Amino acid sequence: MLETEVALAGLRFLTEFVADVDKRNPQVAARVLTVFRGWQSFEPTRRTEAEKALKSLLESDELNRNTADILSRTPGG
Repeated sequence: MLETEVALAGLRFLTEFVADVDKRNPQVAARVLTVFRGWQSFEPTRRTEAEKALKSLLESDELNRNTADILSRTPGG
């Protein structure tokens, strides 16, 4: 169980990191976002959390176009 909790905390951290860095360096944020390209192959709990993370980023109206482009090309994003 602890491993799953750590993984979920990591997903939340990545989401917050992308949103924060996007304001200062959108190219880095877009590159980091590519880690989500394989989210659909995660085990169910992590997959659900990854989907929530992607949706929360999508709902943000403040993403740079580079980051939004990568996000839109992420399956399910």
